[in-house]
Amino acid sequence: MRCMILILLAAGLWGAMPAADAALDVTFQSNYIWRGLKNDDGPVFQPGVTVLLGDFTLGAWGNMPLTDQENGGDAFRFNRGDFSISYDRQWGRVLLSGGAALYVFSQQEFDTTAEVFAGIMVDAPLSPMVTLYQDVAETRGTYLLLGGSHTIGLGAPDITDGLEISAGLGFGSSDFKRGYFRGNPDREPGPPAAGGSGGGVLGDPRAKNGPGDGGVNGGGSGGGMPADDAAWGLTDFSVRLSLPIKLPKGTISGHIQYVRLADEDIRSPRFEEDDDYVSFGMTYLLIF
Repeated sequence: MRCMILILLAAGLWGAMPAADAALDVTFQSNYIWRGLKNDDGPVFQPGVTVLLGDFTLGAWGNMPLTDQENGGDAFRFNRGDFSISYDRQWGRVLLSGGAALYVFSQQEFDTTAEVFAGIMVDAPLSPMVTLYQDVAETRGTYLLLGGSHTIGLGAPDITDGLEISAGLGFGSSDFKRGYFRGNPDREPGPPAAGGSGGGVLGDPRAKNGPGDGGVNGGGSGGGMPADDAAWGLTDFSVRLSLPIKLPKGTISGHIQYVRLADEDIRSPRFEEDDDYVSFGMTYLLIF
């Protein structure tokens, strides 16, 4: 309920700012994958609102599972809300951006955390971009995203700009990996994490280290992240295809995404047997 209220309040910001532009997007997704981490195994509903005020962008976004999720909460209740502010500046073909994001969780024993970020994107073939994220609250981990995209025209500009293809490579620090992932049970087991030897509530830096939780590393045989294996390096890569169809005040698009963990020593909590994922969904974007 708290996440829902905050999202609705953020959505109302644009109404108080007549000079602002705003957009509302609604996504139905087969599952929820974030930075190589599988959060929800079943279908999810993800609404978001964006407010543009000069060079500043305000954003609010939520994730609601549509089925009951193990350690993820009940169906039809938000289990995550993201709130962000960023500043963008264009110099010729270069777009620079920076900002901060707040991550709020409900239905889970996770604590609120926050990140600051900075990025650069170039208006060039394949639209190369680099964004660096730094956690400043819980894990203190660092995540670096390298990406690019290309649109293939389909000869129907009045209907669609074409098929959008994007790809990304994610790199994580040792703190990022230990905070979000478990060790691969097929690899040599690591030592239990501080806080207990149970399975615990895992997969996020907000996990609490109460008795039996096993800490953020998971703990237990094969569940923890060995410190000497959690080194800076490639964690995941992804490829996404999207086809947006133009509407009078926005678009509706279908998309499919493939994500693979590139570090064989890490796995998503509760899904340790998987190292790659496929998700698909549909997004409606309304521009005010």
